[in-house]
Parts: sequence; C-alpha cells; structure tokens
Amino acid sequence: MNSVPNARLRIVVDDMLYISKFPSTDHADEISSGVDFTRRRSCCRVIHAWLTSVHLCLGFVKSINLSFPFPPCATPSAMKSVVLPLMPTELSNVHSPSISTLTFFNTTAPVSDTNQSRTFLQSRVDAIVQVNPWLSGQIQTSAHGGSRLVLRYDANTSSLPVEIISMPALSPSLEYEAVAGMLSSLEAPQGSDVVDVVHAALFRVYWITISSSQSALFVSMAHGLGDGYTYYRIYGMLSADARVEALLPDRVDDFQRVRAAAISDIDNVLSMLGRAARQESTKDERSRRTLHTIDPAWIANEKAKASRMVSTNDILTSWFFRQTKADIGVMVVNLRGRAEGLEPHMAGNYQTVVAYQPEDFATPGLIRESVRHGMRRACSKELPHDVRTVSLTTSWASLYKQVVLPAWKMAEHWPITNGRSMFSNGAVIFQRTPDSIGVLMRTKHDVAKQSTLFLP
Repeated sequence: MNSVPNARLRIVVDDMLYISKFPSTDHADEISSGVDFTRRRSCCRVIHAWLTSVHLCLGFVKSINLSFPFPPCATPSAMKSVVLPLMPTELSNVHSPSISTLTFFNTTAPVSDTNQSRTFLQSRVDAIVQVNPWLSGQIQTSAHGGSRLVLRYDANTSSLPVEIISMPALSPSLEYEAVAGMLSSLEAPQGSDVVDVVHAALFRVYWITISSSQSALFVSMAHGLGDGYTYYRIYGMLSADARVEALLPDRVDDFQRVRAAAISDIDNVLSMLGRAARQESTKDERSRRTLHTIDPAWIANEKAKASRMVSTNDILTSWFFRQTKADIGVMVVNLRGRAEGLEPHMAGNYQTVVAYQPEDFATPGLIRESVRHGMRRACSKELPHDVRTVSLTTSWASLYKQVVLPAWKMAEHWPITNGRSMFSNGAVIFQRTPDSIGVLMRTKHDVAKQSTLFLP
C-alpha cells in the first residue's frame, strides 16, 4: 500500500480473525458524493493480456477464457462514478483474506445443455452486478488525504465476466490443503494488492471444468466489500430459483457506537484479542487445516441431552472451545437485526465477536443463554488482560443458500481460505452437502482424532 501510512496493530474481526497493520482512523468522516469520473481505463487491455499469460503458465490450468473478470472498461460518457467512504472499522477488513467458497457440481446432461448452463451463469452474474455495481468497484485512498479509504465504482456497470478454466486434477476427494493451494491464485486480493491498485478485481466468479460430468463454481470476494453475510447474500442470487436484489452499499457512519451499544465490553475484548494475536505471531508452531462432516446422530443425541433448546451451532461452538482447551473462546456474530439501524439489506462489514471464558462455554446451553440475553457471557464477568490460547468459531451454515444451475446437481460446498490465522485455533461451520453440515478446522493439535463427532 503506497499512500496509506501504517499505524498501530489492530485486530480483524470476521469469519476468521487475523492481525495486520492498518491505518489509524482518527479522521472525520468523508462526505459521500457522486463524482463525474472521466478517466479512461487505457491500460485495461495490456494488463488483461499480461494476467492471461500468467494464468496460462500455471501447471494446473489447462485453458482459460480471455475475459478475466476486470471491472468492465467503459467510455467516459457512459460512466457514472460513485465514491463511497468505508467505515473506520473496515480498514482492517481490507487487509483480511478474501471470502471464498468452492462448490462441486455433477451432471449427466449432454454437452449442449451444460454449455447453456454457462450462459445462464454469465447472465446471472450480469443481472447481479447491474443492481449491485459496487461489486465491480475499486478501493482507493480518500482524495481528502489521511488514512480514510473509499470504494469507487461505476453505477452503470452492466457486466462482470465469468472466468472459464479447466482443472482436471481438482477433486473433492483431495486433502483440503491441496485443494486450497490449487485455488489460491484465483482468490480476490487483499491489503496492498487492493488499495489504489488499478483494475484490481474484488469480486470474482469462476466456472471450473473438471470432466464431462463434473465442474465446480468458485466465488471469491475481497473482504473490503463486505462480510460473510454480504458474501452469501450475493452467492445465493446466482441460483436459478433466487431473486436478484440490490443490497445497500452505503455504510453506517457511527457503526463503532452501534457496536458498543450492542456489546458493551467490545473495546476490551478487541484489545485483549489484539494482545493475544501479537503473542501468537511470535510463535513458530503452525496450525493445520482439516475438513470434516458432522455426524447428525451425534448432534441429535446432544440436543436430546440438553435441558432446553440448543442449536447445532451452540453444540459445535461449545465442543470446539472445550476440545481446544481455550482460555478464551470467540464467536463471530452478525449484528444485522440485532443492533440499531443495521438491516438485512445492508452490504458491508457489520460483524463483531462475543468472547467467552471456560465457565461460559462449558455447555451448549450457556452459549444459547448468551445469545438470548443480548450477546453477553452467561457466567464470567471481567476478561483477563493476557491469554495463552484463543479459539474462534463462525457459522456460515445459516447463511448458505443452495445454488441451482440448469443441468447440474450440487454435490459439495467448501469454504476456501489460504490466509494465516493469528489465533491458536479456528473453526468454520458450514453447509457441506444439501443434507449435511461440515466444519473446517485450523488447529495446532489434532482434536478430531479421537472424536465421535465426525463421520469417517
């Protein structure tokens, strides 16, 4: 990042937590306005050709469509530029790894029908970006100076190309690390690869051909555009049976106040997590990512044992914190519908965390109680100043909407993350198949080895 000065270490709060350097936020809010933007993207074709050559050099990519998903080039007269200030709290999200998923599809349809499905997917992406043109935007340093960032986009954007590539070696039977590594070059950028980078593609859609009977959909969104909730609202619109809707990209000016009102000790929580992340960054011990399918019989048995209603997320969150022997357990929560002025139609980063000590996550019922009573710990009071082991969970399962594509049947859905976690352990709970829940774990030790929670 060239023109944005580095300041203090802060914590990134979202689907996984990371630490990064990002600018200070001690500046007045920038006034949003529509600005006539007449700069022609003259280097688009040159960059396009260069990136295409880079992709063709990758051993696992056999072919590539020459329409890399850049924001569409447009003549000055056709453009209507909008400059939208990001929230101070989103500066850290810009430096977070992208939000990405891979969905495997199977088919028995003839080639002509599968080709029509590609056409449908492109038309669907175009329809989405036409009502959500901010997906084609660029994150830039504010023209007013300081450390504020803005999202600049063309309100008249009409298309965003779907990339078509071939990966015959891609398979759901591969180890997670192998699959994530194969897709790392396709992910939307982060940090210095985003800010003030001309034609950085912040929202990317790939159709990956594996064989005549199997393909995959890879969708990646830069974190500066929004959180996991935002991602899945857009992802769900790709489905043939879903309605394409416009999400509101304008940010809430006083989100820090709204967040503090919803979770009274959030500033103390973030400070504690910042110290824990800095401590973790000095350790040499590396974590390992593993993907598992939850045994529904085990979940049913845990629900039957509970004295009152608990959710699958309550059960898995309590289990994960206990298995990893966390000093502090951190659960990511979406504040839309739970805090003043935050509504379901809002795009952006409106997530935060609830922190638990061991007495607060001893049972699934205690997690449920904390959610029922204003996202506050059920038992403990003050959090410790320093901690050794922090474990984090986030659930994507409730956000997921199955993508229905003509001639194809969804087989498996995976979260894809290649960023480094700055906490001891992390887990993403997600919808793996139409009728099964999965969990992606990043742990220092193999907590799944002797567990009866997972299917073989």
